[in-house]
Amino acid sequence: MHFIIHRGSNEIGGSCVEVKSRNSRIVIDIGVPIVTTSGKRFDFKDYRKLSREELITSKLLPNVKGLYGQDSGNKPVDGLLISHAHIDHYGLYNFVDKDIQYHLGEATHKLINLSNIFIKDRGSIKKVVYIQDRMVLYGGF
Repeated sequence: MHFIIHRGSNEIGGSCVEVKSRNSRIVIDIGVPIVTTSGKRFDFKDYRKLSREELITSKLLPNVKGLYGQDSGNKPVDGLLISHAHIDHYGLYNFVDKDIQYHLGEATHKLINLSNIFIKDRGSIKKVVYIQDRMVLYGGF
């Protein structure tokens, strides 16, 4: 098993960790940074006009092969686990390929949907498996 920390170890917020085994890959969180590299409050409006590829190049979106759907040569990730409903853990989910399965708690899903009432153009999380305490998601790990 391998852990790849794509973002969040040297910054505040923006959590994104990939977990790989021989046959499976899941991503834990896809968050928005809280502050910029200069320490100022992060504002996505500064990046709104960039394409998905430009967001990856600018390192706003973590470069996770098979997560966004535009890289057809890569196997899609097997799932995206959202740990909790803080924007620095789920805030970039609207860029994720719509065929990716989400794993999150029901309350987390409800909080994200409530937050989306106040944020334009967020979309909703459709393919959901609700997780429970001590639930095994992928037996191969």
